[in-house]
Amino acid sequence: MIIVTAGHVDHGKTSLIQALTGMNADRLPEEQRRGMTIDLGYAFMDLGDDNRLAFIDVPGHEKFINNMLCGVSHARHALLVVACDDGVMPQTREHLQILSLMPLESLTIALTKCDRVTADRVSEVQIELGVWLAHAGMLQGVSRQEFIVSAHTGFGIAELKAHLQTLSESVQTTVDSAPFRMVFDRVFSVKGAGLVATGTVISGCVNKEDKLYVINTASGSRSGLNAGAHKQQVRVRGLHAQGRESNFARAGDRVALNLTGNDHDIERGDWLSSIAMPEPVSRFAVVLSGFMPKHWQSVHLHHGASHQLGRIALLSEAPLTTSSANRKEYLAELVLEQPLLPAAGDMLVVRDACGRETLGGARVLELEVPTRGKRTAERIEYLTELAACIQKANKTPLLALTVSCSRKAVSIAMQAWSLQLSEAELQQHLGCDNRGRSDSTGLVSRGDWLVSRTLFDGFKTEMMARIAAHHESNPDELGLGRARLLRVCHSGLPTALVNQAIYEHLAAGELVMTRGQLHLPRHAIALSADELPLWQTLEQMFIQSRTPLWTSDICEPLGLSAKQARALCYKLVQLGYICALLKDRYILSDTLQAGAAMILAHLEEHDAVSTSEFCAGMQMGRKAGIQLLEWFDRIGFTRRLYKANSRTLRDAELFEYLRPIKTPRQAQMPEPNHLSIAATAMSAHLSAHLSTNRAEGLSAGVSTGI
Repeated sequence: MIIVTAGHVDHGKTSLIQALTGMNADRLPEEQRRGMTIDLGYAFMDLGDDNRLAFIDVPGHEKFINNMLCGVSHARHALLVVACDDGVMPQTREHLQILSLMPLESLTIALTKCDRVTADRVSEVQIELGVWLAHAGMLQGVSRQEFIVSAHTGFGIAELKAHLQTLSESVQTTVDSAPFRMVFDRVFSVKGAGLVATGTVISGCVNKEDKLYVINTASGSRSGLNAGAHKQQVRVRGLHAQGRESNFARAGDRVALNLTGNDHDIERGDWLSSIAMPEPVSRFAVVLSGFMPKHWQSVHLHHGASHQLGRIALLSEAPLTTSSANRKEYLAELVLEQPLLPAAGDMLVVRDACGRETLGGARVLELEVPTRGKRTAERIEYLTELAACIQKANKTPLLALTVSCSRKAVSIAMQAWSLQLSEAELQQHLGCDNRGRSDSTGLVSRGDWLVSRTLFDGFKTEMMARIAAHHESNPDELGLGRARLLRVCHSGLPTALVNQAIYEHLAAGELVMTRGQLHLPRHAIALSADELPLWQTLEQMFIQSRTPLWTSDICEPLGLSAKQARALCYKLVQLGYICALLKDRYILSDTLQAGAAMILAHLEEHDAVSTSEFCAGMQMGRKAGIQLLEWFDRIGFTRRLYKANSRTLRDAELFEYLRPIKTPRQAQMPEPNHLSIAATAMSAHLSAHLSTNRAEGLSAGVSTGI
């Protein structure tokens, strides 16, 4: 258990901790010389049974408010110190305001220096403090206990120590199942040990030899830190918990970790986690409370042990309907100059642009925000519903996850970090099978993406309707490709989920894919009575030329205009009869497959095929041969060697069915040259894959040519 202090400068916070623990929390020589806390200090009080209570002593001076905010970040228990002679001072009020933003479970109040004042003055301070506590609305449900003490005479110290011991015993010490997470507030080197980083465990637990991920939210802005350094993995070589050497630490413990494996500098404000963290974000949705925000207001934002400058982008000027009359809340987005990595539910402290006044808090709702439609009624309704899930005392991650998935597809990695779920917990929550379906939770996952079954089925219905409408308006087109289908549907789903929807339709027989085009099973295209003789004439032209033809080459023989010739060729491409090498230049599909078969046969005996060998084998001109080879390069079938005029295979599976299958007798016979191998490949396999009405003519033409 950790207790953080709060209070005005020179109200006796450090002296009170020393009276409780016997340890001076002022570790810096400058602090001891000036008698004033500058940076965070630490002390420990033995409770017996090998238990210890940790204290974080924060500075009370307004110039060191950044250090104070670092110390109280994610605080659960606080000790508010108020001197009886001064009473409630400016930093007392600001520290109390900051504590009201933290997820406090208990607040202990110590009225110090009682030996310097009368009993009436103590009563006046108690009344004054009660008024300010009443203004801190967020502290209404927090258990409070008040003590009158004097660190100089020892008055009330025993009672305060007994209370703290009872409070420590009442805190549950069960191991948190959430992933481990902490932020570094001190980083230094120890001779003989190496790098040591200290902080407070926010959630989860850590053991020696654990491998954890360290992240720098500046993402490479510091000197010597490259773009990929923010996800380096480190190993816990040694561990101290609550000021003692240990093998284990849990949430709420003060720890010092001896880390190894870091390749780059680690500094205060960096994070450590047991799960792989996504990219830091510089824009995220929040709920603002404690002040009346203005649109595009410049502010200081404090999270963990770091703070950034940013602006407030109000999403709605009206307060949330769930907010109370005396504590209004507003939906907004924070736009930061440097990225941070908060989790959903984290509270950021908002201060004015000059850094002189604490305005209020910003509770994180969502890390992934849209670029458009930020202020639509649907978006506001969604964020309001999400805020209700996040702000509940006993929030269930599955509830917030379901709300997010009901409106859009979400990244599983981002949701795992945002909701602080381990991979095992996330899979347990999802309950998805190996095909990405989850009947129990109504969610669908594919790859790193997750969406609700309702939204997913809606996209499937929309997709089928768009394909049917396309068939009706374009009867001469075979169907739609995946990319064009996405554009037509105006879907925001990622490619992995779109592929899952297409797969389910294909598996159910509701869609058919032909030559990369998606269409309904009942839809087919065919040449009309007028187009059929044109195709027969054009086919013979291709066979006789053995080379690709330009659109201008076929206009005069067929008696067509350029526009009519292009329309005919487009339909023939849809049917798979020809293929477009370039704009307005086409080649017979059979000739294209013959070229692929020749390359496969040649490369079984050679490391590469040169352009001259390919052109000679295909009996093509060099220009046409190069265009065909470049087409093979574009589809990924071949790869041109560097500074060479030859090619090797890149993806043989594209034309694997064209490989010749040798009989045992053929395997024993001596092989002729590579051109004869190509001839054997084409004569044996093209006849099995080409249409019957063209097989004899093409086989004769190819065999004669080679």
